[in-house]
Amino acid sequence: MSDKDSKASPSVTFDVSKIHAFSEIPLGHFSVIQTKVASGKRLTAFMTKDRVKAFLLVDIVDKAFGLVEDEVIKFLAGCKISPSDEGRERLNDLVHTISKSGGTAPNAPIVIAEGTPPIDGEDAKVAWKVEIAGAASDDDPSRIKHDESAAKVDHREVRKAITVNAGDMILSITPPTLGQSGRDIFGKILPAKDGRAKDFDCGEGVRTNEHRTEFFALETGHVAIENQRITVSPVLKVPAVDFNSGNIEYKGRVEVAKDVNEGFKVTAGAEIAIGGDVKDATLKAGKTISAQAFLGKQCKVEAEGDIRVARIVNATVHGKSRLTVMREILNSSIQVTGGINAPEASFVGGEIICLGPVYIGTVGSHTDTAASQRIVIDPAALTIGDLAELTEKIKRFGEQLEKIKAGLGPIAEQRTLVNRLPSEKKGMVTKLIDNLDIIGMHKAMAEKELKEKTEPFNEKVKATVFVKQIYPGTKITLMGVSKIFNEAIPAPMAIALDRATKAIKITPWLKKGEADLG
Repeated sequence: MSDKDSKASPSVTFDVSKIHAFSEIPLGHFSVIQTKVASGKRLTAFMTKDRVKAFLLVDIVDKAFGLVEDEVIKFLAGCKISPSDEGRERLNDLVHTISKSGGTAPNAPIVIAEGTPPIDGEDAKVAWKVEIAGAASDDDPSRIKHDESAAKVDHREVRKAITVNAGDMILSITPPTLGQSGRDIFGKILPAKDGRAKDFDCGEGVRTNEHRTEFFALETGHVAIENQRITVSPVLKVPAVDFNSGNIEYKGRVEVAKDVNEGFKVTAGAEIAIGGDVKDATLKAGKTISAQAFLGKQCKVEAEGDIRVARIVNATVHGKSRLTVMREILNSSIQVTGGINAPEASFVGGEIICLGPVYIGTVGSHTDTAASQRIVIDPAALTIGDLAELTEKIKRFGEQLEKIKAGLGPIAEQRTLVNRLPSEKKGMVTKLIDNLDIIGMHKAMAEKELKEKTEPFNEKVKATVFVKQIYPGTKITLMGVSKIFNEAIPAPMAIALDRATKAIKITPWLKKGEADLG
């Protein structure tokens, strides 16, 4: 069946061969035009609900009368039905069959007349020229269609960012076609529906041709569709990150007006700017990140550039530049390959690992004496990015080496003892020694690679912590040299490493009588 045929109005959807008597005509599918009992027979004309096909049903009441074609034609004329040529042939065959059978009628109705069904027009077709794999809607290809029968569906994956370059065609529209009217069995016109149009409005960064059938990007950016309005912007803007927006992944800058909610992810090739809080969510930016707060143990933040935030609570923050905090760092893990700029903030619980310098208001708490916090300025302590993988690999190799050494006992250090073993054990022990050497070699290679990756950081290190006041429970480590503070020091100070003596020195840090903390 062609697409055109499939648009035609439905005719018979019921198997008429199942109808053997007037009482068996299903009125849900058909309409009775007229039924008449005369001369030993019942003649019934009925039609499909769309009036495109008419049937004749003959019930013989008295075989002595038979069936005459003229009386059927007269009956049909009373029904205002003119049999088609094919209908007359079927009627002639029916009369002949009844005559030969001695008055017994066939078991099914015959088609006596047919009209022409209307053919609805084709709706306009939208051809997106951007990636729409898995799209839930032709009107918005950014929405992802989920297979609800799948064992696991991530409903946080709601949309995907569609990126275009300036001049790219975004979509084309094939206009709708007109419907073709039909005629019913009485000769009356059956109207057809015209195809429905599709239309989009041009928003910022989009143009269309004079016929509004092609839409193009005026600039490079992401495509957004809202209420049939298409825009292209270099900045992806959303009100909030939740089940309406879904996870965000975009090559450029992402701006979120309010919060990033629990369990969601925002990944950007450029900046991420959050107007609200990041709550147990994940951020990853190719450039800078800014937000009001990073909150929760599942909150993970990673940036290639600077990070700026008012509060960090129970979160993990990794950055490859500087971190600026305005108010507090509480029970969090911070690692940056730059310095910390938090001259008015408090730091209670957790750790800060960076390259320095560190400017911070208060370290520790005068009320929470059990709080433990440490500040480390040392590139060797960093475990962010690919350094984390190398550090984990070195740790894993070390654990394997210790396990093998424990199994070998003194043989691990004195390998000549292997010669004293019985031959049945010597092979197994020799194999363990070989594994020990191989794993030791891999560990040394990983340590060398880690050293090569961290060595460039040595030039950036500024091993000084500037703090207004410090409380017990604080440990500061500068390039492997540590100092634990067991007493409160309420005065501004500079805590620095004297590289000549490899000792930590604490000196007042004043400028014109005031603490100058950057």
